[in-house]
Amino acid sequence: AGTGSTFDTRPNVASTYCIGNSSPSNSATPFQYPVGNPAPSAQYTFLKAVQFSPRGEARINNNSNALQAVAEIGLEPTHGATVPASIPANVVAVQFTGVGGNVTIYRR
Repeated sequence: AGTGSTFDTRPNVASTYCIGNSSPSNSATPFQYPVGNPAPSAQYTFLKAVQFSPRGEARINNNSNALQAVAEIGLEPTHGATVPASIPANVVAVQFTGVGGNVTIYRR
């Protein structure tokens, strides 16, 4: 397990609790932007979610996963709808604790 403070040495997170394109499974309650009633045409649809309770507990996809010590969201830059052919240099991992919702950002 990593214990460092850089992107490559950051603490490991179980793959089940890493939010990316292919995992975990999509939320049972996806939502769109912009919001409204009636719902306008969606510009973005969010298929994954982090739910924070009033106590600060963070869960992935609306309680479908158990509370964990830490979870991670991976981000990479894109241009429009074009997916990069390889992993770009400017990627980010956002780790947050399950209890308290503390956040650490690791950038490559």
